[in-house]
Amino acid sequence: MTRRALFCFHDNEPTGASLWLYNLLRGDGDPRWTPHAVFPGASPMADELQARGVECHQVALEAGDLVGGGSPISRLGNRVRSLGAYRRLFREVKADLVYTNTSVQVASMLAARLESCPLLIHVHEGYGHFHAGGKRSATFPLKKWAVRRLAQGCLFAATEGMRLFGDEPKGRKWRFSPNGVDPSLATPRADKNTLRGVIGLPVGKMIVLFLGSLCRRKGTHDLLECWPRILADFPDAHLVLAGKVPQGEDHPALLSLEKSPPPGVQFLGFRRDAADLLHASDFMALPSYGEAMPLSISEAMMAGIPVVARDVGDIVYQIGDGRGYLFEGDGTAPLEAALRAAMSNPGEAGIRGNAAARFAREKLLLATQHRQVWDFCTEISGA
Repeated sequence: MTRRALFCFHDNEPTGASLWLYNLLRGDGDPRWTPHAVFPGASPMADELQARGVECHQVALEAGDLVGGGSPISRLGNRVRSLGAYRRLFREVKADLVYTNTSVQVASMLAARLESCPLLIHVHEGYGHFHAGGKRSATFPLKKWAVRRLAQGCLFAATEGMRLFGDEPKGRKWRFSPNGVDPSLATPRADKNTLRGVIGLPVGKMIVLFLGSLCRRKGTHDLLECWPRILADFPDAHLVLAGKVPQGEDHPALLSLEKSPPPGVQFLGFRRDAADLLHASDFMALPSYGEAMPLSISEAMMAGIPVVARDVGDIVYQIGDGRGYLFEGDGTAPLEAALRAAMSNPGEAGIRGNAAARFAREKLLLATQHRQVWDFCTEISGA
């Protein structure tokens, strides 16, 4: 008889950690488990998961994952209602295990504890104290408490995350499991110019891609600030920004992107064709100030696309040792220097991209991580 695992999404869009979990549930699964997906409201991911035999549920939204809008009283009320909704669902489904895919899902964590369900937290973040506007968040101590006190097991996508949350508590099980990606990303579905025609990108340009949330934590504002200087020396360069500006971001350059992108910059908004975007590009840039182990970098590596990124979190694990362009320091100067180094020597960039692809195919395979998750579910539940 299979056991029931409820996989709680923290977001309704297929990006970041939610995309990782979506891919897990679309995969081959495990005969020991019957998975259920739990979304905080309507989600475009639900239809395909249901078509693949995964039962889907909706619960009340957790007030923007602890930092949502509204008054403190309304946020508290929303969390209390969320807690009740999760408890009822876990009880009705008779859950044998609850999985949350970030450390911000406190309502579902508390519900699992109150319903005596084994709890597995997958900690994808590694920065711990930033939110969309780049400001310090006051909620990290609460997240740290919840992770350390409520979960029987934690999977960390980055060793930086393990450092932030402290030593393994007595009686708990903690594991490091680097984010894996699908090896099919290594093979483009068409040549670069054909893909650019499909996506609407210019042919004959040197394209630098930014893929992710357009916010100050991700350093998008630094990229926009230094781009005019890059463009002056590399007139054939073209910056492509794919992603959404998250709620709470207030940087003027980011808020004006949709209506008036700067010269040499193309804003695509939220996209679901990451593989095509990567294979249509020459470089990917991710000048983040806070990361764990970014899925977008692993995807670019599998595709053989050279990455320029700030040395934060576990990014050194991904593109260190000549597998990309790693830079240190805040602000635009180190980012600009790294971009210039990459763009001025395409031959060397190709060598680094190939090294990244070899590493990804050996160390960053999605199937390997999927197996680790299912095995850990079994270990945590005592099945």
